[in-house]
Amino acid sequence: MNSKKAYLKKLNKGLYVIIDPDFCKADPVSTAKAALSGGAEVFQLRCKGRSYARTLELASRLSLLCAKHGALFIMNDDPKIAAAVNAGGVHLGQDDMPAAEAKKIFNGIIGVSAYKDKEIRQAIADKVDYYGFGPVFKTLTKKGLPPVKGLLRLARVAKKFSSLPVVAIGGINENNIAKVFKAGAASASLITAVCSAGNPEEATRRLIAKIIRR
Repeated sequence: MNSKKAYLKKLNKGLYVIIDPDFCKADPVSTAKAALSGGAEVFQLRCKGRSYARTLELASRLSLLCAKHGALFIMNDDPKIAAAVNAGGVHLGQDDMPAAEAKKIFNGIIGVSAYKDKEIRQAIADKVDYYGFGPVFKTLTKKGLPPVKGLLRLARVAKKFSSLPVVAIGGINENNIAKVFKAGAASASLITAVCSAGNPEEATRRLIAKIIRR
């Protein structure tokens, strides 16, 4: 099993693939396998509107797959499921369980969605491991998001809050991923660019090849 420190290194290497069954052209596990073959090392399961049992079953399969390949598996929203399947991390939204409470249930990497300066400051105070910031570009994969932030705003928060890694999210694809890293993101989180691709393995390879550090 990888240590938390080793997992954090993977988080800072670039690509953060969100597996969402609603957007996967193929079976979610098959999609993850293809992305692994393409070089991805960080995965999150986002499973909205499904029963607890179905979510737990899929989370367990993905967690085992990632563990087998030394990749980081992150569960979205639910620290209890993260703990039950031995996930490497959990990601919490602003309306989910507070990070301080999640730490009582789950002992691993904790990330939070933070769109405002005060939310980022709270994330730092809570000693989480990273924050997700966006949407950087327009996206249709999630409703209720704040207005598009853009690259200049991403660059500003990355510099202002440099003590905590920022994972950029929202509308990131092969055409703009390089710009996200030039703005200072530690990692780029995306769904459709991999899940909805005809060939997720090749899509992952192309995305990784575009990553340029500033």
